[in-house]
This record gives sequence, C-alpha cells and structure tokens, in this order.
Amino acid sequence: SDPGTPPRYEPARQLADQLGRMADYRDCLAGLLAAARRDSDAHIRCELLLRLGEVSKLSEAFDEAADFYLQAEATGVRKVDVWRAQARLAAARGDRELQMVLLEQLVSLGADQAETRADAFYRMAEVHLADESTVGEGVEALARALEESPHYERAGMILRRACEAHPPRNDLLDLYELVARKSTDQGMLLHYLERRASQSDGDVLATIAIAREGVELGIELYEWERAEALLMRAIALGEEAPEGLASVDWAMLTLARRRHETGDAAGAVKWLGEAIDVAVSDEVLENLHQFSEGKENDLFQLIINEITVDKPTLKERSKKIL
Repeated sequence: SDPGTPPRYEPARQLADQLGRMADYRDCLAGLLAAARRDSDAHIRCELLLRLGEVSKLSEAFDEAADFYLQAEATGVRKVDVWRAQARLAAARGDRELQMVLLEQLVSLGADQAETRADAFYRMAEVHLADESTVGEGVEALARALEESPHYERAGMILRRACEAHPPRNDLLDLYELVARKSTDQGMLLHYLERRASQSDGDVLATIAIAREGVELGIELYEWERAEALLMRAIALGEEAPEGLASVDWAMLTLARRRHETGDAAGAVKWLGEAIDVAVSDEVLENLHQFSEGKENDLFQLIINEITVDKPTLKERSKKIL
C-alpha cells in the first residue's frame, strides 16, 4: 500500500503508544523516509516528516519537530497540513507570535478549505481570549468561527474559560449567551447565567431576571448550591432596585421553602420573616399556611404570631388562611 497515505500510520502510532514502543515507531518512520528519495516521493516524504514532527512534539523535542516541519514544507506539497502542524507546535512551545502568524495564513484560505479556516478561527479565539488585553479580538474571531462552522460545544468551552479568567464584559457575555442558548447543554446555560448575574453594572432589574432564570434552572438541574448563590445575588441586587427588596421577595420565599423542605425551621422562619418585612402577598400568606402544617405546627404558630404582631392586617389575613 502507499506509504504516503495517512491511514497507514495512525493505527500503528496508536498501537506503539499503547505498547510503549514509540521509539520503534519513530525508527520505522525514519527508515521509510530514508528510502523515499525519488522526485515522485514528495507526498510520501511530507507525510513521514509530519509524522516524525508529531512524535518529536509529543516528546517535547520542539527544535527537532520544527526541523521536521521545515523539511515537510520544503517538499512543496500539503502546504495547509504543514501550516497546521507548525501552528500546533508553536502553541505547544508557547510561541504566540508565530502561532498567530500561521493561523492568519490558515484563515486566509479559500472557500474550499472552510473547515480548516474555521478551525483556525477557533484557535485564534482561544489565543486572544487567554489574554485580557485582546479579549475583543477573541470575541470577533470566535464569532467568525461560528459563522464558518458552528460548533457550540467547542465554542462554549472556550467562552467558559474566558469568562472565568476575566471580569464580566458585555461583548464576551453576549456571545456566550448566543452559544449557550443555541446549544443543548443546560450546564453551559447555567454557567452563562451565573456569569451574567455577577455583573455589577447594567440594568438592575434585567440582572435580577437573569438571576431568577438561573435559580429556576439550577433547581431543575439539582444544583442547589449554585441556585442558592444566585438567590443571594438577587437579594443583593434587590437593594439597588427601584422597588427595593420587594422586587426580590420571590428569592426570600424560595430560600424559606428550601429551608423548610430540609428541616431547617430557623432558616425557614428567618427568610419568611424577611419576605414579610418587604412585601405582603398571597404567596407569602400561602407559605405561612404551608409552614404551619406538620410536626412544627406549634412552633410556626408562635413565630407567625411574633412576625405579624405589629401588622394587624397581615395577622387577620393569615388567621383566615390558617
């Protein structure tokens, strides 16, 4: 079979790796390379040199790998594959400048190389988004990658790392929202909502709505600790809202219900009391009714009397329900 055909070597490389015989695999490649001397062997030589470069890169012999790739480039064939290999090597040795030069060459390819071009945009985005000073360029590169070839899982992982590494910023979060909502990954969506809710600027009510969506999703995914963190964030935001904490009474009631469900009577009463202090609604009264049932009935009756003592109207309404 043709020794220049890539499928010939991949199974051999995998087997050599499993058996710990990469040195033998390398020797085999070197022997085949030495035998491929004819002018018509350019594709064979290029394939073998790319394989040898990959082996050297994996063993962190970076200079040796670079030499193999230069030899591969000199064959004059498979230019795109050589650039891709050189870009991976530049990334492995931390040469960001060279990596970006090579990726720029890849993104300038024609329409017949759409997947390669898109992959280069994804890699460019990763490089840019790793540095806070070039986040804007990273967002642009990733948006272009998604236009070329939408891979939402890959984009989501890139954005997740960027959002965790840098302070919240709208352009980054806007793209993350687009990716998270188009993907089927609910965990990604929850992470986006957490990051958006952590923003300290912007529309307070809109951020509260984001936090509430995150709470509902967190509870749905049984991520209670994350949901509770969002509840506390909503309450903190409520202090800045035009209507004050009354706009987040739902968060206090959710905390009260959760405490009640887990047997934390004191916690349930604390948050129910907080809700009563800021707003009196049918939902609050319904919670009073629910909490008064069961084994803690007497305790809750005493507490309800206490927290409604200076609220005659509330006391009357709660008595009717209870």
